[in-house]
Amino acid sequence: MQEKELIGKVVNLLSDIDDAETRSAFDFEEFRSQNTISVGIENTTQMNVGLPDYKYSLRILIACFINEDSDGTIIDSIRAEVVRRLSRFILNEGELSELFEEIPVVGFFFTGEQNTTDETSNRAILTYDIIASFQ
Repeated sequence: MQEKELIGKVVNLLSDIDDAETRSAFDFEEFRSQNTISVGIENTTQMNVGLPDYKYSLRILIACFINEDSDGTIIDSIRAEVVRRLSRFILNEGELSELFEEIPVVGFFFTGEQNTTDETSNRAILTYDIIASFQ
């Protein structure tokens, strides 16, 4: 319920970040040709049985090619910009309706970050919970 719409709102917010292409996890291709920000919903949970309240687990994957970003400068810059843009809504500097428009989001929370590096890429995964009440 509303997963694609929520993802689309976050993709729109992040779409003009330098040095990366932003796309929905639904549109993610097997082989990427540039640094990428992929936005997806990992899980949707009905919070209270009988009530139209849902928790969406948002996952943002940032991936940079190691041959272009061996020192991690690019991924650090992209990650900082993603966090800065989304933090506005967590810190109540921006209204949730500004980001999510008609979707009745009542809570937005940062839940974690994981960073990895291998022989081909640097990756950062940022996770957030989105709470919506469709009453």
